[in-house]
Amino acid sequence: MTKRGSENITLPELLNQAIDARLADVNVCLPGVVESYNRENQTAKIQPALKRKYLDGRVVNLPIINNVPIVFPRSSSHHIHFDLKKGDYVTLVFSQRSLDSWKEAGGLVSPNDPRRFNLSDAYGIPGGFPKSEGFSPRGGEFSFELSNKDNFFSLEQDGTIKAENLKGKTAIKPVSY
Repeated sequence: MTKRGSENITLPELLNQAIDARLADVNVCLPGVVESYNRENQTAKIQPALKRKYLDGRVVNLPIINNVPIVFPRSSSHHIHFDLKKGDYVTLVFSQRSLDSWKEAGGLVSPNDPRRFNLSDAYGIPGGFPKSEGFSPRGGEFSFELSNKDNFFSLEQDGTIKAENLKGKTAIKPVSY
């Protein structure tokens, strides 16, 4: 047993405190808020949305993370892209190892830095909005939807293609041959 101020602390309590202190520096996944977006290289400045709470009760903002790669669905020949604006939400996912070498060269690389689960090694995935900012799907059940404010497109389960904008709407029904 050791002393903490005027109270005794047991070895299991001491070990739990040490583990908690170490885990406080391990980042896995957090919501974030876009501060700015660079469409040329699909990176953003992101403010983690959850503050850090210390054991002594202090609560502080985590620092803004610069040059966060934004993940859009893509392959070597296809991609989906849309711009992000200040205030949009992303889900931050933190890499197990430093991403610096890989971001520059791609391929199979050796991390040149020993850091793990660090704030600077984040990816941002658009989405992860709170319930208070939800939306109502406009297509039918099991449809695939795309929208851009007043413009809407859906591919319905039966193959119907629907499109609408401020000028009107149209639907293309599948043809049987």
